[in-house]
Amino acid sequence: MKQLQKYIIRNNILNKEFLNKFKEQKILFVCISNILRNDDGIGEYIYNNISKLPNILVVNVGSSPENYVSKIRKYGVDVIIFIDSIILDSNPGEINLLEEEEIKSYTSSTHSISLEMIINQIKRNKKFSIYLIGIQPENISIGTEISDKVLKSADKLIEMLSDYYSA
Repeated sequence: MKQLQKYIIRNNILNKEFLNKFKEQKILFVCISNILRNDDGIGEYIYNNISKLPNILVVNVGSSPENYVSKIRKYGVDVIIFIDSIILDSNPGEINLLEEEEIKSYTSSTHSISLEMIINQIKRNKKFSIYLIGIQPENISIGTEISDKVLKSADKLIEMLSDYYSA
């Protein structure tokens, strides 16, 4: 599976160039997480750290994004960027950026409904650019501890978003 490598910088962190290409568009970040599955709780951690940034639109959908489809559609955005823990057989903490078609072909999930189904519901009669920022988990067993590698990558992503939205 190819990722948008030109937007992944050293230490696997998304760079500002990716967000700059949407400068004139409205972006919504959708954080997905299951806080009872260790590293899969990273979406909520990121949400808690970016939701207070100025000029950012972000929603936390927990482990049931299907319950937020109508709310997501009402934001009237041009770009939707999901943030979630995803298993892509990469190194723990590695961040991958996937385009919509790559997301649709991705089947592994710890959530009750696939992202492809969510995307299809969100896009019904509307046009959005859709991406997924996925962080490779180290541990998704039952528990509430986020591993150090995943936390470190999330903190770098939070820092990049904070710099971008606070500028």
